[in-house]
Amino acid sequence: METINKIIGVIRLFHQAFSRYTKKLALMVFLGFIGGFMGGIGVGAIIPLFYIITNQSSVGTDSISQIIAQVFGYLHIPLTLPAIITLMVFLFVSKSIFLYLATYINSRIHVDYELETRKRLFRKTLETGWPYLMHQKTGYIYGLLMGDISGTAGAMNNLSAAVLTGTSLITYAIIAINISVPITLITLGLGLFLFLLLKPVFFKIRQLSKKTSETSKKLAHYLNQHVIGSKTIKSMSLEEDVINQGNYYFEDLMDIQLKQFRYSVFFNIFLEPISLIFIVAIFLISY
Repeated sequence: METINKIIGVIRLFHQAFSRYTKKLALMVFLGFIGGFMGGIGVGAIIPLFYIITNQSSVGTDSISQIIAQVFGYLHIPLTLPAIITLMVFLFVSKSIFLYLATYINSRIHVDYELETRKRLFRKTLETGWPYLMHQKTGYIYGLLMGDISGTAGAMNNLSAAVLTGTSLITYAIIAINISVPITLITLGLGLFLFLLLKPVFFKIRQLSKKTSETSKKLAHYLNQHVIGSKTIKSMSLEEDVINQGNYYFEDLMDIQLKQFRYSVFFNIFLEPISLIFIVAIFLISY
């Protein structure tokens, strides 16, 4: 129940922040769906390609191969190796064009959000009351305008990327089910299992991101405060104390970034062999 409430809260928060970009998001989803569909058909075309290469009379019993054969027959185009390769090239090039447009829209939403939000918050900061400004630390406003807003826009960027991936996943899943239902279900099951297995890692990354933001704000405040008061520090011979404290912040930030890098490398390196092992296992079972 708690997880569902968190999801509902995140959805409401994103709606509040990004509702004015609904039309652009809808267009991005549409383009992503078309691109994923073309990519899925292009992958499905590999099956009749193999049948032609191995000199078999049929082009495959799956629905994708049959549709391709019917389209070629309707257009009176012989189902030959060059024709299939030309079709695959056309589909993948079209997919790239649609995904490029979708990614551009995503980037446009990203930069528009950053620009509009920074302008709005900067104006509100300068127009706020003096009692409020007196309690704000030096460097925190900079961290908010440059760091936190970029992080929020990055979350939007990640959400958009997830939407694009999701649309491609749906189209690929539909096509894969038409090719082989058992293998598709096994693949989805493995993906769900890996997601649940790696959920603690996702939580740790989120904690590190929050800690990075807090540490960066403290460091910005510390640097601004002591650079402004550098003459006073020098007159009191406190350079070493200030330097040591600054080095502590630097080392703490480096340690957090190193941990984030370690988790990102874990995903990039270890998921690839897991996928390879799964593919090899499917081949061994099937053949």
